[in-house]
Amino acid sequence: MAPMRAAPRLAIVFACLFALAAFAVGCGGDSDSTDSTSGGNESAESRPAAPKSAFPSPEGRSLRELLKGADGPAEVVVSPAALAFFKGENRYPFGVFERDRTQVSGAEVALYLAKAPAPKPGAKSKPGNKGQAAKAQEQALDEPAVGPFPAAIETLVTQPAFRFVRASEGG
Repeated sequence: MAPMRAAPRLAIVFACLFALAAFAVGCGGDSDSTDSTSGGNESAESRPAAPKSAFPSPEGRSLRELLKGADGPAEVVVSPAALAFFKGENRYPFGVFERDRTQVSGAEVALYLAKAPAPKPGAKSKPGNKGQAAKAQEQALDEPAVGPFPAAIETLVTQPAFRFVRASEGG
């Protein structure tokens, strides 16, 4: 297993990406919540990502310009499901939630990226200043946007053959 390393630049890029992922969420979608104590939603299923054409093209614009072109502030929260990533091909797991923390199922989401400048080695924030990560995130908003990268919906429901059934439940 590869050692866990801090990836500040990657974290900054993903912070910028959240802002855009929230803006790219389709207005529609089923907002029914599921009861996590019932063993999962039997009707949950994986679905392929929406086509790239369903999302705005960056066309040389920055992340900030893409955000300004959005219909308004997002009414949803995009929450990461992983914090450590390693060099190579990665997936970026996340959930989309209503502000009351109920999960949004069926949301069509695309992610946009921008390169974040590397913090200066050994740089420390002074009291009252924005930290290096916050400064880099702010600067990344003015970098050219790359994307969209439409997100597929992948169910996390355990297949019946692999579920544990208590003797008292029958089966």
